[in-house]
Amino acid sequence: MGDVADEPLEARIPLRVELRRIERNGWTGARGGAVRHASYSPASASSGAAATIDFELPLTRSLSVEAMAGVGRFNGKSGIPDVDIFTYVVDAKLYLVDGDWRPFVMGGGGVSSSNPGMAGGEWNVGAGLRYDASARFAFEAGYQFHETYQGGKGVPFSTLQVGVLLKF
Repeated sequence: MGDVADEPLEARIPLRVELRRIERNGWTGARGGAVRHASYSPASASSGAAATIDFELPLTRSLSVEAMAGVGRFNGKSGIPDVDIFTYVVDAKLYLVDGDWRPFVMGGGGVSSSNPGMAGGEWNVGAGLRYDASARFAFEAGYQFHETYQGGKGVPFSTLQVGVLLKF
């Protein structure tokens, strides 16, 4: 039997290399509700539905860039028409832990328009939870606070949504 020094280096030092794909690109479709804040005008509009579609591009295992288009509807009443706010934003999304259950925070900005109304800027922040059901399929639930600027006035509202992520 030989001396340990006579063994090749690979036999003396256990070496394990694990290669992991960073993440897959994905499309998400989500539905939920748009929540009116007290300072939202017109005061006679009530909360309504919200929907988004987005494309997520992973940069690392924990950081992605997300391009999102969405609409929040506020139901009119007392002769006031319904108001739709359309948002087009780019967000940074930071996943806080790795695994099947992935809490995240996000934020970014872009442009918005409303019907009736005009176009302006927008910023948003949010948080949520993603569950990776498989390598190609995930569920996501999240909250976002938005503030759109139309005609020089900030219009705050929130969205709560649940969606499905298809990864490729």
